[in-house]
Amino acid sequence: MMEEVNKKFDSILLNENIYNNLPHELFDIYLILIHFFLNKKQEIITISANDILNFREIKQISHKNFRRSGFNKIVKEKIIALIISLEKLNLLKIIEKNNYILKIKLNENYLNDKKIILPKKLLNFHPLKNSWHKDIGYYLSVYKQLKPKLNVIQIQKIMKIIKNNYCFLAPSRIRNRFENTMDELAQANIIQDWYYKNIDEDALNCKNWLWWWEKLSVKINFDILTQPTCFLNF
Repeated sequence: MMEEVNKKFDSILLNENIYNNLPHELFDIYLILIHFFLNKKQEIITISANDILNFREIKQISHKNFRRSGFNKIVKEKIIALIISLEKLNLLKIIEKNNYILKIKLNENYLNDKKIILPKKLLNFHPLKNSWHKDIGYYLSVYKQLKPKLNVIQIQKIMKIIKNNYCFLAPSRIRNRFENTMDELAQANIIQDWYYKNIDEDALNCKNWLWWWEKLSVKINFDILTQPTCFLNF
């Protein structure tokens, strides 16, 4: 049964063409659209660029008198262009297009499958500014659902799922960014808390310390994820 569940999940997230090869922005839009489909429980939905920008909690442009005037036209056009790109990849079908409003249908039926709990805040994160939050957050959410009895994960396994190449960063910046991301995921209630299982700072005081650091494991308290927020099918 678990193999069947994993296979279903792989077909959505871990498929090479969808998860590994999709840019952050495309993958993020795809997940948000799935979220809208699951919440509306309809095979065809009407969605606008404004709906997605509001969901991301993007601020609208304001006049000098602080009255909202709406979202930037270029930003809305980019959202529509990303959805069109998903259609070209055969992940969805655009039934009707009217300016920044689309009527779409996904090319998979997600309404009746089992679901992975995804904290809504995780989908709210910006796909470029918070790319590590997205990658690590998705991984941990899935890990919790598929391996509910485990809460110790090797850092190396977590780092492997980060999409953007970080080899240009200094070792100290890689560690700092990882720790800051984990702290901010906890602050956003995506995880409850985390800490190193065993760490000896003196042992990391060597030339190739980053290699040894990635061999360490972290212990994560997932309790917050038992609270339903939004869902992703698997």
